[in-house]
Amino acid sequence: MVGNYYMEKMTSVVEPTIKDLVAAVSRIPAVAKKEGWKLTLDRDEGALFYSPPAISSGTELYRISSEASVYLDNNANPRGIMIECYETNFLEHHKNFQSISGKVFPAKEEEVIEVDPQRSNGGEGAEFAKMLEKAIVQGAQEDLAKR
Repeated sequence: MVGNYYMEKMTSVVEPTIKDLVAAVSRIPAVAKKEGWKLTLDRDEGALFYSPPAISSGTELYRISSEASVYLDNNANPRGIMIECYETNFLEHHKNFQSISGKVFPAKEEEVIEVDPQRSNGGEGAEFAKMLEKAIVQGAQEDLAKR
């Protein structure tokens, strides 16, 4: 699944230019909407993924902030994002996500929860996705500017 793919890709990461990363991150909202990205919380891995249902094998994972990484294809197009330590770190630093996260990813016994932002009840999934895109873009731009 996605978690295993992440572990494999982390061993072969080669950093693109900062300019490439900034450009790719800024395209995340448009690409996510066009491709119908889904939210996947993998509680076993402790990670949140926002990506198409399957991340293609021709992608690499690049760190864009202290909390997030982006999957890029060979043309530096974003193909998904991954937030490490979502529930134990990201939510602690982004208090505004705590309430809506509980609605989008209710406490269940399931280790992996997938949510389609466009089809979620009450619109919380779509709202969460927009908040996440904004937080990822802003955080990446701030962190990448320091490199």
